[in-house]
Amino acid sequence: MPDSWQFGQLEGVLAALHLIHPSKRTAFQARLKNFHRLGFPGDFRAIKGRAAQYTAGQCFQIALAVELTQLGLPPERATTIISRNTFPVASAVTLAAQSLILAEHGKIEEGDDILQMYVYFDPRSLDALCDETEQDNISDLESFFYGGAELVSELLKRSSFEDSPRLSLVNITRVLATVGALLPGNFLEPLLDWSDAAVRSIDEFEAENALVKQTYRDEGKSDRYYDVLRELFRKHSNGNP
Repeated sequence: MPDSWQFGQLEGVLAALHLIHPSKRTAFQARLKNFHRLGFPGDFRAIKGRAAQYTAGQCFQIALAVELTQLGLPPERATTIISRNTFPVASAVTLAAQSLILAEHGKIEEGDDILQMYVYFDPRSLDALCDETEQDNISDLESFFYGGAELVSELLKRSSFEDSPRLSLVNITRVLATVGALLPGNFLEPLLDWSDAAVRSIDEFEAENALVKQTYRDEGKSDRYYDVLRELFRKHSNGNP
C-alpha cells in the first residue's frame, strides 16, 4: 500500500472532487503544476526524468491550496497563506485525522460524531490594491486560525472579525475524508505523522529557543520568523514531511 502518490493519481482525485470537465483537465493540470513553480509545497523536489512522487502531507497541502483558489484567492496568495500558517493548518489536520482514523476502526462512541475541524480567515483578496503601508500590515493574514464547529459558531456569534465583514471557512475534516477515500493506499496515517511532526517541531523550537519568541514579539509574523520555523520543520522531519 503506497505512502506516496504520483501526479496523475493526485490530479485525478482533485479533478473528480472539483468536478473538472474532461476537456479542461489539461488546464487543471497546468494550474496544479503552477504551485510547484511558486515553490509549493516547500519541501517538494521534482527529479528530472522521474515521475513526481507526493507524500501525504504534500497531497494535502495541494488539496488545500485548490480549496483556497476555489474561494477566489490567486495561487500566489493561497500558497503563501498555507506556508505561513503551518501551526494552525497542521493542528487542524491532526485533530481531523485522529477522528477519522477512530471512525475507520469503529472507535467513535455511539451518539458521537466525527470531529469537524475548520481553518478560517478573512481572505482579503484585494490586498494588491491596498496602499503599501496597509498591505504590509495585513499581508500575513493574522486572522488565519483553526477550530471545531463550536468554536466557529461562537466566532460568528461574537463577530470577532471587528475590522472585516468577511469570513472564509474550509472544512479540513471533509477535505481529508474525500481525498483519503479516493487516493489508493493509506493516506490518513502518514498524514497524521506529517501534521504531528509539524506541530511538534514548532512546539520544540519555541520551548528550546527563546529567539523565535523574541523575533515574534519584535517583528510579528515576519519573513525571518517564518524562515526559522520552516528550517526547524525541515530539520525535525528529515526534509521529508
